[in-house]
Amino acid sequence: MSKFMSSISAFAAICLLFACAMPTYAQTQNSGKKDWRQVRESIFAEIELELAKLSTEQVSEQDAAKSLGLTLPLPTINKSKEQVLAESQQEAEQAALTKHPKKELQELVAMAELRYPIYKVGDRVNIRLKTKSQPFVSGTVQNIGTERVQIGSRFIPIKDIVPEQQRGFDHFISLKDRQNFVEKQMSLQEAIIKNAIADTLPQVFATKMQQEGYYFDSEKHDDKTKPENWCKADEALHEELTKLRQEYAAGIRPEMEKQKFGEQNFKYYAGKKEWRPAGLWQRMKNIFD
Repeated sequence: MSKFMSSISAFAAICLLFACAMPTYAQTQNSGKKDWRQVRESIFAEIELELAKLSTEQVSEQDAAKSLGLTLPLPTINKSKEQVLAESQQEAEQAALTKHPKKELQELVAMAELRYPIYKVGDRVNIRLKTKSQPFVSGTVQNIGTERVQIGSRFIPIKDIVPEQQRGFDHFISLKDRQNFVEKQMSLQEAIIKNAIADTLPQVFATKMQQEGYYFDSEKHDDKTKPENWCKADEALHEELTKLRQEYAAGIRPEMEKQKFGEQNFKYYAGKKEWRPAGLWQRMKNIFD
């Protein structure tokens, strides 16, 4: 019975304590709470200033430049991206032409004439035949007909001549062969040079852009030949410096908050996810706040 009475007395004492504390707590809601929160904001402001100071001291432009692979001092930009691209294209084209010289039209025509001869009366020829018994016939062309030709004293059916030489006795076909050869060679030359430029341009352009003070972010883009994928190196440096300082500040913030708030007798309450004054009275107020 005495234990039961003791429990009742303890409960009554707690109730009395809370009853007495409520007016004071209500007053604190209007005045005291504002004061500690102002203190907390002051501590946070102090932390921000300290973090900014330390990150500036510990993380330099040289660190950011090293992170980006840049060399200080940065070049001064004097040309637009489009100007650099135009110069790079000219340089890449010149390099391609040096490596793959283009044959002039006259030279291609001469090659076509050798590859596709047109036989005329009076020409000295050496003709291959399809017949195994006499695979060759040599002599001077005496006459050219639609179905046979006369070479020396012999008359040779055109169908007995190997196909590639048959065409030489038809001027129209041979001229067409020559034209097709020249056009094909010109197209082939253009394709070779175009491919050589495509292989060379990315490196030429990238080198000149870096020399002119531009930066390419390979994490954001994959095509170095597009001017819009490049930015000013000083802008990239500033962005990287800001990021590195923020990362440095974020790394030391927890320990600094612990130190600064501890000095002011604050405690981090995980349930509230915030810093508040430590102590029994604060824990009682947390029940209602």
